[in-house]
Amino acid sequence: MAVWELRFNPEVPDAVAIAEAVELAQSLSTEDSAGFVNGVLGAVAGGRAPSGRTVAGDQESR
Repeated sequence: MAVWELRFNPEVPDAVAIAEAVELAQSLSTEDSAGFVNGVLGAVAGGRAPSGRTVAGDQESR
């Protein structure tokens, strides 16, 4: 859900979408999971995959 909010819903600030997802990960899983979710969503919010490749759906010129 947070990835959709980051990519397609400009009404939700990135920080809010990430914070809500991290909070859910903390309450439903482990603290390690929360860090992982934070890292993945941070990469999505930045428009780059962790490898440095453009995230699918970006219209960036190559």
